[in-house]
Amino acid sequence: MESLTNEQRDDIDVHILTTGYIPSIIRIRTICGNSLNEAKQLFWERYNHLRGERNPDFTRSDEDYCSGILE
Repeated sequence: MESLTNEQRDDIDVHILTTGYIPSIIRIRTICGNSLNEAKQLFWERYNHLRGERNPDFTRSDEDYCSGILE
């Protein structure tokens, strides 16, 4: 995650806040060119960071956001 530019991080964060899990993973892979597992790991790092720092910016609860992907 340290190798992300500010622009990449901002783009990923916007997707996490507005589109959900699957579109965010696709966007991370497009931006970073990494594997699916690396994209998932980066997603969860950013997601947890944003939940801690910008929780009011999320439009859905944690449970709603992750519904269907962790089951």
